[in-house]
Amino acid sequence: MNVQISPFDIPLIVDLIGQDLTKRDFFNCTLVNKSFYILFNPYLWNAIKWKFKVFLTADKQPLSRNGSLIHKLEVAETSMNGILQYLAGSSSPCEHLVEFQCSISDYANGFSRLPWITSVIEKNRNLKKCITTRTDWGETPQMYMQFFEVLSSHSSLTELFIQDYRTISHTIYKTLLHNLPRTLEVLRLYWIPSKNVDNSILFYGTVRDNVYPRLRSLTLMVSDYGQEGASTLILPLIQKCPVLERIGVERSSNGVSDFITTIFQADQLPSTFTEFHLGYMSITDECWQAVVSAMQNRIKSFSMNSSPFRTYPSNPFDLLTSHWAGILEAIRFQENMFVESHDIELILTACSALKVFSVFCQKDGSLSGLKTMFDALTDAGSNWNCLQLERLEIRFLDGRPPLHRSLDTLQIDSKPNQSLHQKVQIANGIMKAYQQLGRLTKLKHLRIGWYTGLPEGQFESDSNLDMSIKSGLNFLEGLKELQVLDVESIRRVNIGQQEVEWISENWPALREIRGMIIKDG
Repeated sequence: MNVQISPFDIPLIVDLIGQDLTKRDFFNCTLVNKSFYILFNPYLWNAIKWKFKVFLTADKQPLSRNGSLIHKLEVAETSMNGILQYLAGSSSPCEHLVEFQCSISDYANGFSRLPWITSVIEKNRNLKKCITTRTDWGETPQMYMQFFEVLSSHSSLTELFIQDYRTISHTIYKTLLHNLPRTLEVLRLYWIPSKNVDNSILFYGTVRDNVYPRLRSLTLMVSDYGQEGASTLILPLIQKCPVLERIGVERSSNGVSDFITTIFQADQLPSTFTEFHLGYMSITDECWQAVVSAMQNRIKSFSMNSSPFRTYPSNPFDLLTSHWAGILEAIRFQENMFVESHDIELILTACSALKVFSVFCQKDGSLSGLKTMFDALTDAGSNWNCLQLERLEIRFLDGRPPLHRSLDTLQIDSKPNQSLHQKVQIANGIMKAYQQLGRLTKLKHLRIGWYTGLPEGQFESDSNLDMSIKSGLNFLEGLKELQVLDVESIRRVNIGQQEVEWISENWPALREIRGMIIKDG
């Protein structure tokens, strides 16, 4: 069902169904244009989230009435104490709760909520995902021990994320690693263990030494304690994870090179380990060299995302393809990655075993992302050799204007009318793009597009591939396994009845199309 609405209806909609409405739900049941989305999407999301939190935090009556309906609980900081105290004291307020998120320490009032959180986790035996933040205000060893014991005996918890970004006692860190639930599949631990082993801390209760038969993903922060921490804490944990598939290092600084070298040169890595991830951190040449050298012939999947104002290695993609070209099956670059057209071409040309290639780059305040995407597809260089590719995503996000700027005052450089020679060049480039894509006969998912904060009408006209027969669409005739085609950008692609018939006849496996509008029917 699609419903056209006025922006002035939003407060009424949120008031009526805001308790259960999500962002995806809203855009699944409403039809909005791009300008509407840019202007009101932030307001919509904030309003819905705010209503959702009011529903959970206004008073205890909504919880007692509707607790059985709550599956995901993210408690607002301002009302967290009252809600947690109620949940900890109630017998079964949220029996269907599967995801729970809150902060441990109350900095404003100077005490720890850890006992309440421990009680909530213990009472909700269907809980599968737990996210905690902000410790270090009144947590005692006894509190931690009770928390770890509850975690260790939990029968359904599959994902644990401790998002704290601080240094913690070596003993507490080690004890947590010995008391994870056996059902755990994903662990993201943003604690940094102290260099000093504090033997004065005495833990009470049973300290288990569990094996984790389901743990498949481990993401950590690393400090200058990297080499010793890897040897004394992380390697013993990895030895207990027989099906571990993925190791990630995020938000780290010193010690990363030593950590990586120590971990990946060890003999204890399980045979299932095939994926490594680096994220949100400065990556020096030394660190990158350690990554490439230590993991040669070990991994099949590599992913990286980064943050602005970080440092990057000088030749990451040359080094990557020279060492891993024959074994890499998946490469993903996401969020603020500075990837240029020649980098994309290098990877698609060199990595013959590649099955998944995903690039999502952000370019601030310019249209250079479009040029990078288009050049990567239409470059006249070597043919792509990644003939096993099943999923190809090349997306670029240009800087979105601040919300306080009115859309009608945005100015961009006017582009002069294109000459006939320029139009021929563009047409030839699109033809080359189709020829390159047409060689990838195993493709199941193809996504090519770019996104910008500019309003409709203020973008370059060649921002999409022209999905028409005359431009070369028929070169993609061999993509018989294609299931998803996504060419959505700032504007949708207009296609005619001829293209619709061609797609129906030539792509029998196709089940989803995004970004196209039929012009005449």
